[in-house]
Amino acid sequence: MSVTLDAELDTRFAVTAATVLEQALDGAVVLSVGRVQDDDQMEALLPEATVVVLAGALPGDDPVCLALAVAPRLQALLEESSGADAVLGVLAEVLGQAAAELGVESFAAVPSTPEAVWGAPGSRRMAVPLVEGGERLASLIVRIGPDLAVESADDGAEMADAIPHEFAMLDTAGAAPDLYQHGMELIQDVEMQLTVELGRARMTVRELLSLRAGAIVELDQAAGSPVDILVNGTTIARGEVVVIDEEFGIRIAEIVGLTGNAR
Repeated sequence: MSVTLDAELDTRFAVTAATVLEQALDGAVVLSVGRVQDDDQMEALLPEATVVVLAGALPGDDPVCLALAVAPRLQALLEESSGADAVLGVLAEVLGQAAAELGVESFAAVPSTPEAVWGAPGSRRMAVPLVEGGERLASLIVRIGPDLAVESADDGAEMADAIPHEFAMLDTAGAAPDLYQHGMELIQDVEMQLTVELGRARMTVRELLSLRAGAIVELDQAAGSPVDILVNGTTIARGEVVVIDEEFGIRIAEIVGLTGNAR
């Protein structure tokens, strides 16, 4: 297996992980999958005050690590829902399902540290944040680096402490249409965040601090250009802004395919 870190990294594994967490929390939180992030600063890719980190090595030719870092509030919610002793098991299930989306049939996760997940100099990392509102509750991190080993938080820990996750084979012969139909029925009433993006701008801290009421910020979108319509951070359509009964609306001009480019 080979994992490539680029802007087009498929985030299905993060969507699956968010779904498993929501089910474990019995709907106590509604998680959104943020934009894929690639940064050289560890704190930029991890939740603030990370308290739980699980990680494991993905099999393949390249040294790849898949890790999950959890913020204190999410840990507390998991303890309330599943019990303190079951938290690591739930998180291992999350990582196992994420690994399955990356094509891994079996995966073992062990408690680790942010420093161990970060890896040696020269490693590359990419993270997909799981957020509620504006709060990052967890980060799924994929790291490619020269150091394949995933260090444990306890130097004396044995690999026997690893939490294995095996995936059973399902017999889906003749059942695919029913599974698809019932699956769609289950999610039809799920609410999703739809955002319309007019444009973006890059500013230095100096420029940002100089903003005052009445200042004009120039965006990267030309006047009259279609605006992007995003669901959970992924571009699904483009359209034009209209006014309906003194309120803004969007007239859809183009539907972006599943392989469409997200900004």
